[in-house]
This record gives sequence, structure tokens and C-alpha cells, in this order.
Amino acid sequence: RETDFSSGDYQSIADVIKAGVRESDFVGRWGGEEFIILSPQTDIVGAVSLAEKMRARLESTQFDKIGRRTASFGVASFNRGDDIEKLIGRADAGLYAAKMRGRNRVEVITADKQAKSET
Repeated sequence: RETDFSSGDYQSIADVIKAGVRESDFVGRWGGEEFIILSPQTDIVGAVSLAEKMRARLESTQFDKIGRRTASFGVASFNRGDDIEKLIGRADAGLYAAKMRGRNRVEVITADKQAKSET
């Protein structure tokens, strides 16, 4: 699905996300229309909770130029032995799964799920 968002629209979305995270979290733009939230010292349960909170926050926000929008989230947790590629790969797989399962949802990909899909 193509979007015709302006950079100001993305900034408005980022502002909503930033307002809902802790000071220790990092929010950034990741590629075309994707964002990344890094939450140090957060376990997978906390990360899922944060993603659900952000999903609901975005869904309920009336943006000036783009109206209401929904968001899909892929959630992953850093595991011993991970490198950044593995971590981001799991989050990206979760995002893809969320989009394939109907959008506007949160999906978690654990190292176990990732290993099974690679074999």
C-alpha cells in the first residue's frame, strides 16, 4: 500500500511515539515508512506492552494532514550471542508477520521462532 506522506507527516508520527516512551528509549526513522524504538533494560513483556501502547496511541490520534492511521509492530529482544543484524532481523520478521496477519497489530519473533524458520 503506497502512502504519500510528507516529511512533516512522519515528524508528527514520530512526535506521538516520542511522547509515549521513556527518556532512556531511542526513537528513530528506519527506512521508508518505518520507525525503530530501542528500549534498553526492557524485557520482552515490557517491549510488547510498549508496542501495544504505541499502537493504540497512534490509532487514536487524529493527525492534522493525514487523519487517523494505524501501525504494525514487530518486537524482538536481545539475546546472548545476538548481533545487531539478528536482533533487527527478528523485529523485521515480526513487522512482516503483523502486516501479513491484517495490520494494526503487534507480533513477537523470538530466537526460537527465528531458528525454526531458518531450518
